[in-house]
Amino acid sequence: MHTPRRRPAIARPKTTIRLAPTLALSLALAAGTSAAQVTIPGDIVVLPGETLAIAEDTTYTGSLTVGAGATIVADSGVRIGFDPGATLVVNGTAAEPVMFFPSSGTWDGLLFDRSAAEITHAAIMDVRNRAIDSIASDVSLSYVQIFDSVNAPPADQQVRICIRTQVGGTLTIDRSRIGPYRGRNASTGGTGSLGGTGGTVFGIDADFLDALSITRTEFVGIQGGNGGSGGRGADGSNGANATGNGERGEDGEPGGDGGTGGTGGGTTVVLATNCDNVFIAQNIVNRIAGGQPGRGGRGGDGGDGGDGSDG
Repeated sequence: MHTPRRRPAIARPKTTIRLAPTLALSLALAAGTSAAQVTIPGDIVVLPGETLAIAEDTTYTGSLTVGAGATIVADSGVRIGFDPGATLVVNGTAAEPVMFFPSSGTWDGLLFDRSAAEITHAAIMDVRNRAIDSIASDVSLSYVQIFDSVNAPPADQQVRICIRTQVGGTLTIDRSRIGPYRGRNASTGGTGSLGGTGGTVFGIDADFLDALSITRTEFVGIQGGNGGSGGRGADGSNGANATGNGERGEDGEPGGDGGTGGTGGGTTVVLATNCDNVFIAQNIVNRIAGGQPGRGGRGGDGGDGGDGSDG
């Protein structure tokens, strides 16, 4: 599968779909009105090579079928959801994969709630936290890449999970690629205090699934965030000047200790908890690492001694 390295430029043509006339208003809402959330009933088809632009959180209750070479462009912070019984079918090809990405910044990925997805030859990029979030749903991925592009803004979540599935359902991944997926780098500590802890990253977090299968898939560049540097120590106060003849000025106070560097974030490739029928084989793990610890802060400068008096 072609590995895109840069987010393609988006010229948003008019969205082309097949739908019943009564759904035209709903689609118009999904393509950009001031509504906070939009529900799309019925069956929707995005034709090969076309672009579907989604400006608000959108939930499908029927089916969404996406043709080869199509692009799904979500505005920053938008999530695409599938209600109970709904389905997503993505029919990309090796020559014409389907692309999911934000118009700017990051978006909030795909949410499946007791629904189903079959995604083939697709790239899902630049998601804020979870690219795929599944609850009691059947999700199948083949030739799918989920990653942070070179244009992605820095992660802002303390815990990032590429694929999270829970409470029943199945997850099948074959011949796909997970990563690069990076953790949040922590901030520098305040004066003399501990640096922040780097963000934690999970490739796959599966909990109480009916079946989990991961085969012939590469996990690459999954890395916890770096710990923050410790804060610089406070400067010592200056000593007082002498007040009487023949007296010595007071010593300045020593500078404070610098803060300890923060802990780097942890990394987990696959966490399967209480899952039935687990099959994990013939996968590749490459460039996986926890975050680097932060540096300790520099100690503060000592204060100047006070001036002595005249003899």
